[in-house]
Amino acid sequence: MTVELRHFRFLALVAEKLGIRRAAEAAGLKASTISHHIRTLEEELGVGLFVRRRNGIELTPAGREFLAHVYRVLQEFDQAVGLAGRLGRAETGELAVGIFTSLASGRLRDLLQRFREGFPDVDVRFVESNRVDLLARVRERRLDVALVMGRLDGDSGIEARALWDERLLAALPAEHPLVEAPTIRWSDLARDRMLVRTWEKDGEMLHFLVAKLAVDGRAPYLLKHQVGRESLLNLVSTGYGVTVVAESAAAVPYPSVVFRPIAEDDASIKVSAAWLAENGNPAARRFLSLCRARSA
Repeated sequence: MTVELRHFRFLALVAEKLGIRRAAEAAGLKASTISHHIRTLEEELGVGLFVRRRNGIELTPAGREFLAHVYRVLQEFDQAVGLAGRLGRAETGELAVGIFTSLASGRLRDLLQRFREGFPDVDVRFVESNRVDLLARVRERRLDVALVMGRLDGDSGIEARALWDERLLAALPAEHPLVEAPTIRWSDLARDRMLVRTWEKDGEMLHFLVAKLAVDGRAPYLLKHQVGRESLLNLVSTGYGVTVVAESAAAVPYPSVVFRPIAEDDASIKVSAAWLAENGNPAARRFLSLCRARSA
């Protein structure tokens, strides 16, 4: 026989109630059951914990010292159980999310805000990068969930779900003639210098633009810059070219940059969530459940 947690609980209860009978009544058990567990604990420890007297019992010096340790064990155990429950319900914990675009507005911002409101004690860490890098991080378990551009059907080893369509806008210098045009189509942008970021060289957006802007089999004029989104739009503002951005990025004003909708049925790109099926992080499950609800 070994010492069990219940022996500690019975010991604490008897000490609190100052008697086996009162402890038994509080626990809803027979006094003989409580007495048996206390005797068993004393035999296992090889020391007497209580002095039994005609008018009741009292702790021995060894019992008082042992009980102080028992209280600490019970407190830590109860705290551990409570923490495990909160982790399982995603009331606390950590979550690593990969993102592809601005959080200034749009459905992604709304999704993240809703998760924060629902699970305020989950620490969320964000990584912004391109699709290839984010998916690699998911496979390497450095990200719980990645939100990327494009569909992920058939991507080996990764679970995926298409969430929503992100509308695409043309970002133009303020003096560009298309600023005053009644509508803008892909063909209107085909002869412009299209600015893209170097890190998107394998990205869904780059492949998408190449397909949409090609004219008579001629590839579009793409200028790749090793810069972030803000610097790219500032290059647009200084007349270095035009670019195409997700609508969520247009909520932030940039001097001398005008955002115009593209009047094409296909001027949007799918946003998808990617994760590993074996990821057991409860916070990730809650986040994906919210993704599914927001995509409905």
